Amino acid sequence: MAKPGLAKISRRRFNLETTVFSAQQEVTVPAALKIPVDTQYLLQPLLVVPRDKIAVQKGAGKVRVQGQLTGFISCVDSEETAHTFPLQPLEFVTSFSVPEAAPDACWEADVALDGVEVDRGEGDTANVTVYLTVSLRGAQLAETELVTAASGATLSVETRGIRLQNIIEERKAEKTLSVKLSHTEGIPVAADVCVANLSWQVTGGKLAAQGTVKVKVYRLQEKGGAVAIAQGGEDFQFELDFASTDVADCTLQCLPALTILEPEAPEVLVTLRCKAVGYREEREEYVAGVSGADSLSRRICLRNRIGESEYKLNIEGQVSFPNPSVQINQLLPRVRILETQALDGRVLIRGLLSLHIYYSGEEGRNKVLVQEEEFSHHLELRGCAAGYTVRAWAWPESGFCTVEDYSVPVILRVEAVEDVEFDAVTDIHVVDPGFVPVNASVVLYIAGKEDSLFSIARKFNVSQEMLMEYNGLSSPEISCGQKLLVPVYQMKYNDKV
Repeated sequence: MAKPGLAKISRRRFNLETTVFSAQQEVTVPAALKIPVDTQYLLQPLLVVPRDKIAVQKGAGKVRVQGQLTGFISCVDSEETAHTFPLQPLEFVTSFSVPEAAPDACWEADVALDGVEVDRGEGDTANVTVYLTVSLRGAQLAETELVTAASGATLSVETRGIRLQNIIEERKAEKTLSVKLSHTEGIPVAADVCVANLSWQVTGGKLAAQGTVKVKVYRLQEKGGAVAIAQGGEDFQFELDFASTDVADCTLQCLPALTILEPEAPEVLVTLRCKAVGYREEREEYVAGVSGADSLSRRICLRNRIGESEYKLNIEGQVSFPNPSVQINQLLPRVRILETQALDGRVLIRGLLSLHIYYSGEEGRNKVLVQEEEFSHHLELRGCAAGYTVRAWAWPESGFCTVEDYSVPVILRVEAVEDVEFDAVTDIHVVDPGFVPVNASVVLYIAGKEDSLFSIARKFNVSQEMLMEYNGLSSPEISCGQKLLVPVYQMKYNDKV
């Protein structure tokens, strides 16, 4: 091994959550349903992807993501009467090929609804095609050692700075809330739930969080087949104590799971599954490259939390009915995010508001007016910068509609993260010039499972370049069981190695 004093190397260990896998897949979900024979046209269905129904399963070299879609669809017959039908739950499944090098990774999946196509089939059949984007990320929490500084007579070192969120502790909690709903009648055909106004603060190693659970239950009424929305909300707050007071901030994930007790029950249960990952953010120097010595480097992929922002946007517009004496029965708003873009200090969101306005004319038949409106808004977000990754969602609240105009409040929330990928030196080996070769003295070395060309070179005080040249290797990659010829070195003055 090399003599002390050949180089001065500083190392530091960090507890980092590294991204070991990240990918997206487009998934197509087809379905067919029965409709009245005299149907003239079909409306876009309302579909919900329950987050608590998304399951991630790890297998040999693959990760499987499955879930379901629930909702309903309306059609209009030859007399312009609207009929609404529930959709049977649509199951979807997809799989990702993942590296075997991450057996302890934690897998998270996200599903986004990209679009829906509806067309008339033969006779009393309609075809529905749903387009989804399934995102999968694998993260691994492990201690990572980096070379933070190096110096020596023969070394030329390149250092860079980076922001690291050194993870200290993870805590989990569960909270069950009873949410009262507005009174409506009918059979539930779909339900949606979200967590809004979520904010938190870490002080002295203690997390204090608060937010609001919002629920919508879509009910299909027997009389006339109209849709009614039962909705409600419930505020919550909780505290978690981290074992270490070194925790300065945390990421917080609150996943709501909805339970409908009875079809027309005045309340529902929402179980919040919360996970807080406490960290301390640091700015650290690391060695990115070395010349004049052998070095071992590793590509590291990190995801740093930047922050969250929420805003309630009121979208207003005008409507035009064929008869001003109509009666408005139900306003059904939906929002689809079309684009998100991270900018300096803010996030741009562009979306589409779709309105299904159910109304009755003088003849008393249930009809529907469809209207769409694009919107855009900038949300202020401190620390955000161009190129960051942004995830956004929208929640339309109860609006109002007259025969002339409408107004719909929409909650917009964004979460920004910084995906960082860099190559860092994790070890340095300086060949001791006090060693001289013994003529024709060579050993045969068989590489083990944990061996690398770097570790073998370090063990015998040779350079990787010499080993590659001596064994005719074109790259430093070796395999377990591979045989290598190593020139044996010994120190001057007959000191034994």
